[in-house]
Amino acid sequence: SSYNSNNNGSIFPYLDEYVWENVRNCYILLERIDENPELSDAEKNRMKDEARCILASTYFVCFRFYGGLPIIEATFSGADAEYELPRASVDETVKFMVGILDSVIKNNNLPWSYLGTTSAAQETGRWTIAAAVALKAKILQFAASPLFNDTKPYYDGKYTMEDSGPVWYGNYDVNRWIAARDAFKQFLDRNAAAGSPHHMVEPAGATQEDYAYAFRYSY
Repeated sequence: SSYNSNNNGSIFPYLDEYVWENVRNCYILLERIDENPELSDAEKNRMKDEARCILASTYFVCFRFYGGLPIIEATFSGADAEYELPRASVDETVKFMVGILDSVIKNNNLPWSYLGTTSAAQETGRWTIAAAVALKAKILQFAASPLFNDTKPYYDGKYTMEDSGPVWYGNYDVNRWIAARDAFKQFLDRNAAAGSPHHMVEPAGATQEDYAYAFRYSY
């Protein structure tokens, strides 16, 4: 593609955002971290699941703009004969992202949150189970939207590709909305069980300044 950040119109400049470099770096960590003799198994497992979260979130950034993406499941070596990977369908890409996050949630190597302790300040920005569950819900909600999930293509069927699978599901299915709802419920239930460390920022008063501060503080 000739698209770049300087002359790409409204197209997401995936070539300039180091998307595939990021994907490769995640797999390098996953494939090689066990060789490090100085880390404990718990540290390695935590870093692996953090890398998996970064991998899923990197895919989702591109999915929002392009739909189906090439599914990469390992690093490439210089001996690989084929580097050209076709775009997977929307369904395959969603299942790939959600599958990665489900594995992180099941592994339970990450804490639910880092909030409420002195050490939390040092861990700010690290991935948590809460973030993995929330991202899963966000992916499923986006996939269930009319952009992909409808009786007709969002772009009125004007696709030049022979297979429109990477662009939309090809139909409308209410179960996609149900899957998104269940994922959000999973977050709310687990967050409540953890003492609701993640919650809406409430204004301290009823003035315009109070609401403005609460809005800014939440970001």
